[in-house]
Amino acid sequence: MITRPEIEAAGIASGTDKVTQHGYQRFYAQFLSEFDGNDSIVEIGFGKGNSIPFWKMLYPSAFLYVVDKNVVAKGDGFEVMRCDQSSKDQLASFASFLCDKSVGFIIDDGSHIPEHQLLTFNNLFGVLNSGGVYIIEDIECSYWKRGTCYGYPTEYGLESSKSLIRQFLQLSNWINREFLSSSELNDLKNSLEDTGFNLNVLTDVASVSFAHNCVAIRKGLLSDQTYSSRPYLHSDRI
Repeated sequence: MITRPEIEAAGIASGTDKVTQHGYQRFYAQFLSEFDGNDSIVEIGFGKGNSIPFWKMLYPSAFLYVVDKNVVAKGDGFEVMRCDQSSKDQLASFASFLCDKSVGFIIDDGSHIPEHQLLTFNNLFGVLNSGGVYIIEDIECSYWKRGTCYGYPTEYGLESSKSLIRQFLQLSNWINREFLSSSELNDLKNSLEDTGFNLNVLTDVASVSFAHNCVAIRKGLLSDQTYSSRPYLHSDRI
């Protein structure tokens, strides 16, 4: 298990803003507590490339797959591939490529646009290993009411239906769907589908954790699904 000081030291050495501007070392030791570094890591967004040495310092045995709209590169223990996360077709193609890569950890540090973040989650969460973690960074754009990010307009805000936070908050009820009546469950499913979620993907969501400027979604083990699919013990009370 990596520690907060190790994350901070790797961040400073690599020059990534993950530990300076964003301070993600406050949360990542906990989020990644079950990742042993023997499986592949996938990161959306190349940026200046500083994340590559950052992750390789922390997990030297893990192969790192990075995707970016414009960059293609290969190196020792990593590959940067071209993929536009605003494209469903390109994401689906990348997901197919990852199917046999034993992916234990996915991190979205791409365009920061809520629609792209949700689309990427829908396409890539399924290739994550059971027990793996999926982190979405830079959810701050969900709060922006004006301006642009990487050329994309950001017209969101606290009450926006397109806010990633607002969308993922619905999963608190989904995770606890065992306790819903059939009509409540149907309403929730309709709401999630209207939001843009793929319900087949959501079946494997075990937990969702919100932190400063990021969201972490853990994928459950196959045996975990029995807890949400069983008849509720106190169904006469709902």
